[in-house]
Amino acid sequence: MIYEGTNGIQAMDLIGRKLSMNNGESFKYFIDQMKKTIEEARGIKGIERLVEKVDHAVSRLEALGQQIGQRARSEKTMNAYAFAHPFLEVTGDVTFAWMHLWRASIAAPWLAQKIGSLDRDAIAAKALKNKDAAFYAGQIESAKFFINTLLPSSYGKMDAIFEGDTSVEDILDVSFGSK
Repeated sequence: MIYEGTNGIQAMDLIGRKLSMNNGESFKYFIDQMKKTIEEARGIKGIERLVEKVDHAVSRLEALGQQIGQRARSEKTMNAYAFAHPFLEVTGDVTFAWMHLWRASIAAPWLAQKIGSLDRDAIAAKALKNKDAAFYAGQIESAKFFINTLLPSSYGKMDAIFEGDTSVEDILDVSFGSK
């Protein structure tokens, strides 16, 4: 399967080179950095649900990376590459969720310390007078939006990749029509 454009090349590079780089240690390090942020964020008041959701997504990405990496190194190589682009998208979504969680894990304690609570009204009142409070409040709301609204769409893609449908491999050449 040949992909047009840079996203296709990046997707194939992710599976063909980066996933197996250093015998998979580079991807494992990447996942471990996400897990480190998750562990540091555990117990931070106000972002507990975000931590749970990102933890779930990272665990699924880790398992998916192992599975698609195994496919790429087996007789199912074509199948792995058929899912290269969705895997790239999922990896990007989970990475964005991780970065949002990291930012929220800095913002929530700052707001709690400066305002004395994470009450929405208290934050809003302070944000009107203090641009730092407004900024940190925005970081938390941005994290909530991405993690609660956009990240869940990745689960369907993850399910499809895990399933590994072979339609793209099974289609007959004659099914493409004549020249």
